[in-house]
Amino acid sequence: MKNTGFPWELRMNKSLFATGYNSEHQSIASQGDIWAARGPGNLVMSTEDLYKWMKCFQYEKFISTDIKNRILYDYLPNRDTYSWNKVKTSRKTKFFHKGGGREDFESRLMWYPDDEVIIMFFINNDYSLARKIFNNIKDMMN
Repeated sequence: MKNTGFPWELRMNKSLFATGYNSEHQSIASQGDIWAARGPGNLVMSTEDLYKWMKCFQYEKFISTDIKNRILYDYLPNRDTYSWNKVKTSRKTKFFHKGGGREDFESRLMWYPDDEVIIMFFINNDYSLARKIFNNIKDMMN
């Protein structure tokens, strides 16, 4: 994973960065190195790196079942926490998802482990498109 890190790191290839736009269609500059913002919105990665991570996450050779169970455990059941949101589809298969956003980006990661399907999408604005796309995909997969 060569294109994962914080945007202010010198090793990061800035030419790969998307420009984010706010609700007024104005571009937003990348956020600077603010310690409190490191985890909840400033880690950047390429689509390829995220896909590699998800593929590795599925195999015990990379991450043991015990560690995966800790990552996927609901420490606060029925509450959105740092863990994945986990539900069953109408077909009774597992569906894990996680998303996030800020004023200039939205993202969603949808994982159907029983079906061996990973869907991820990223939008360089926060116009609430992610929710619509997410719901359409979810309806198709149910």
